Amino acid sequence: MIKGEDVNKLKEVINRYFKVYDVRWEYDSAAFFCDLDEATLEKDFNGLRRDLIVRGYIPMVLHEGGEHIVYVQERALAKYKSVKVNIILLIFTMITTIFVGAMNWWSYDSRHLNPNNMWDIFTPTALGNGALYFAFPLMLILGIHELGHYFMAKHHGVAASLPFFIPVPVPPLGTFGAFISMREPIPDKKALLDIGVAGPICGFCVAVPVIILGFKLTDIFAMPVPPDAGGLVYMGTSLFYTFLSSVFPSGNYLTHPTAMAGWVGLLVTFLNLLPAGQLDGGHVARALFGSWSKYLSYASIIIMLVLSFYYQYFGWILFIFIIVFIGVSHPPPLNDITPLDGKRYATGAVVFMILIGCFTPVPLYPAQINHDGRLTLPVDSVNIAPNGTAQLTAVVNDTGNIAQGYSLTLVPGPKAGLAGWNFSLNGTKAQIRLTPTVNRASKRSSRSSSRPRAM
Repeated sequence: MIKGEDVNKLKEVINRYFKVYDVRWEYDSAAFFCDLDEATLEKDFNGLRRDLIVRGYIPMVLHEGGEHIVYVQERALAKYKSVKVNIILLIFTMITTIFVGAMNWWSYDSRHLNPNNMWDIFTPTALGNGALYFAFPLMLILGIHELGHYFMAKHHGVAASLPFFIPVPVPPLGTFGAFISMREPIPDKKALLDIGVAGPICGFCVAVPVIILGFKLTDIFAMPVPPDAGGLVYMGTSLFYTFLSSVFPSGNYLTHPTAMAGWVGLLVTFLNLLPAGQLDGGHVARALFGSWSKYLSYASIIIMLVLSFYYQYFGWILFIFIIVFIGVSHPPPLNDITPLDGKRYATGAVVFMILIGCFTPVPLYPAQINHDGRLTLPVDSVNIAPNGTAQLTAVVNDTGNIAQGYSLTLVPGPKAGLAGWNFSLNGTKAQIRLTPTVNRASKRSSRSSSRPRAM
């Protein structure tokens, strides 16, 4: 609660920076109408903010109705949690990412691990390689991303927590990323943009070399794509990922887990840069476009809805719920008047290009299963004498993309009686011997032909 004597003390402090000509206050806030110079507003307001914070107050300056108003509220006491929470979450996230990395390696390294025995996930080979080739690069990308936010916040004098990692023992990620907690309002547009872009740019700069390393490791290990596509999951590719794959081609091989970690880094960069709510992109949009940024937030939600139904990928629905949960609109900084400089507008343009380059319409989708086979005979027709037989060798090719048994039935042709055959096919190729016999009761010419048809 702000009392009358508190207002007088606040007015005395504010008069050191701005000339106060009117004061109005209520139970928990006070409004000071001031004459100020916008050319020096940024410097003066930062000095005022530092003076009031130590006294337990937070100021905000707005331009309303042709007047400049400094609003002052009591500063809520921040409840700082012990770093033990950060450490515990970090340890659990390392465990879940190593576990998921082991699963990725188990499905990748068919030369040393049995893809039909899931217990191989817990072998030293799977766990060690999963940690080295997937968990470590992924945690590095996420950690550098959050530390970019943390140190930029410190640079602008904004209290922030260390990163909180989110462990999720579910493939193919093993984590829902990380976040830092801002423990006081952001002072101005410059700080808002700088803090918003620092994380995605830092994470992106780590993800790109991780992808390149992943492509090199894909060549070194060279695990061919198996003919059986059952159970395979394909990764949707962004413009940046596609470009890097063309510069560093790796052949028709399974994606190395390190390249997948870099791919996750690009996906995280895209998701964070969406100009919605209080995501990193929401910070950038609010700094660049002010209150108009709320329309970009609504547009992002609509676009994700369209993508969900157009591609039948409903992971975007989950992300919409996350945006709505943390807030669709973005609060203004304390100083919402001082404009950005040209350098920061250029940074905003670069970040927009990163957003477009990391965009992936469908991040993950299962392989489309195609059951198909083709029966090939050495000749188009065969002549069979009355009561005679003929032997042919037919080649059956599995032209689908999943190894599975087939049932093939041969039925009589229009000019010959042919006993039906049933057999199973396993693998990609098999040879069978057909022995068609003309029906003895048939009074057909010896020149009649028999052409079995595959059903």
